[in-house]
Amino acid sequence: MNLTELKRRRHQIQRKLTAFQPSRKAVAIGGSVSLLIVIGIIFAFSQQSDTTRASVREQDLDFAAVSPAGESFASLGGLKPSYPDGNAPVYVFGDTIEDVPVNVSQQALPDTIKSDPVTGVAEIAKNFNATNTLAAKDLTAYIGTSAKGPQSVIFAKGDTLVLIKSDNKISGPAWVAYIDSLR
Repeated sequence: MNLTELKRRRHQIQRKLTAFQPSRKAVAIGGSVSLLIVIGIIFAFSQQSDTTRASVREQDLDFAAVSPAGESFASLGGLKPSYPDGNAPVYVFGDTIEDVPVNVSQQALPDTIKSDPVTGVAEIAKNFNATNTLAAKDLTAYIGTSAKGPQSVIFAKGDTLVLIKSDNKISGPAWVAYIDSLR
């Protein structure tokens, strides 16, 4: 092939390529499929990181974590770290009360309420709509119940702030017994 023939061939190929115009429908479908694939990949990685998140050893914490008397964190599935909205780490384990699943979250008592934890915990409880009280042995816990049944209980035990969320409603005496069992 000579130079003229190559130029003519190149020109033909360019015309064919520029003549190919996908329809708007094809572009929209292709974009949607690509977006779904990316969302699926992100979801898969986020699920994997949640389930494979390593447990923390109690001795590595800067506060005295609590667990039910006689239970180790290992027997409860481990103490898993969570970093809500870039705030101080919160450590979570799962348990059951009256056969209802609960998540027990705990962290060091925030510096902002260390000087007056009673008032500070009451203010935090208001933010969770936990306005009713439970009188445990050595502390007052605040409880809120959603219309659909899940409950939130908030209290401070020593220098540890504890938030327990249940999947369904639990009786008051069972809450008090569970809170009293935390060591």
